[in-house]
Amino acid sequence: MFLRIANLNIQIEAEHPDLKLTVKGPTARFLAGPNETDISVSARFARLGSTPSGPLLFDTGGVWRLFQDGDGYELRFFVPWSDTPYKAASFDRSFTKGIVTLNPDFFSPNAELDPLEFPLDELVVIFHLAQRGGALLHACGVVDRDRTGYLFSGNSGDGKTTIARLWQNSGAEAILSDDRVALTLSAQNVMMHGTPWHGEAGYSSPTSVRLDRLFFLRHGKTNRITLLNPAETTVRLLARSFLPFHDSELVTKTLELHETIARHVPAYDFEFLPDESAIAYARATKESGLTGGAALQIQDNKIQSPQNLSGELLARTSNGERP
Repeated sequence: MFLRIANLNIQIEAEHPDLKLTVKGPTARFLAGPNETDISVSARFARLGSTPSGPLLFDTGGVWRLFQDGDGYELRFFVPWSDTPYKAASFDRSFTKGIVTLNPDFFSPNAELDPLEFPLDELVVIFHLAQRGGALLHACGVVDRDRTGYLFSGNSGDGKTTIARLWQNSGAEAILSDDRVALTLSAQNVMMHGTPWHGEAGYSSPTSVRLDRLFFLRHGKTNRITLLNPAETTVRLLARSFLPFHDSELVTKTLELHETIARHVPAYDFEFLPDESAIAYARATKESGLTGGAALQIQDNKIQSPQNLSGELLARTSNGERP
C-alpha cells in the first residue's frame, strides 16, 4: 500500500498475508501508486511486553510515548486501561525505515487494519519532514481560484475552521486542511501541502501549492490586517508548529525553516469577522502589491501605509466594489 503526504512517498507492507492493509476516512484521498520510496514501513502481528527497549525521551501523558531504541527510536501506543502497548513502531534515526508491531491481544487477526493509524502517521511525517527541513503547522491552507496559496495559522479556537468554511463558500479551488498543513522548501519557493489531519469541518486535500501569503488568525470585532516583521513572524510560526522536541538539532532545523519563510513570504496579523468580508481583506493583500518593508494595515475597508500618507494603496467598499 502506498501513500503520498506532503510530497513524501510512504510504502507500507504486511509481513504476513493474514494482515490485511487498509486506510480509512480522509487518508484514503492520499493513496498513491508505486514511486520512489521516502519512508518504508513493514507491519506485523506480535505480542508486546510492558518494558520498552530504551530510555524515555518524550511522554505525551496520553496515547503515545517516545523511547530511545539503539541509534533509532521506538514509539509506543497505549489505551487507558492497560500498561501494555497495543502498538509499537521502531524507526531508524531518520524515520525512513520502520517496523510497526500490532499486539494481537488488541486486534482481530481477520480485521482490515491501518498500521499507521493516527497519530502514528502524523508523527512519522513530522519527524521525517524535520530531517528534510520541513514542518507541520497548526493552520488552514487555501488554494484560491487563481491558484494563490493562502495559509491561515492559529491555535485551537483562533478561527481556522471558520475561515476554511468562508473560503469554501467564496470559490476557493481547494481547502488543503482546516487544521494541519505541511510546509517545505523547493528550489525557488515555499510550498504548502494538504494533509489527512483535519479539524472540525473535515477539510483535507492531497494538493500542494506555493505559499504566497501567511496570516495569523484571531477573532475580532472588525477586519484588520497588519504586516509583521520577519522576527515576529518567526516567533509565531514556531509557536504554532509541531516540534520534534526529542532532538535539539531538528528543532534548530525547524527554526531555520521558519526564518526562511519569514524572509520570503509576506505575513500578517489578521483580526477578522466571521463573514465573507474577511475573504476580501485577505485577497486585497495580494492586490496591494506590498511584499514587505511597510507597516501595512487594513482599516475601514482600506489598505493604508504610513509610508504613503497622502492616500490609500487600495480601497474596497463593504460590497467589494472599488472606488
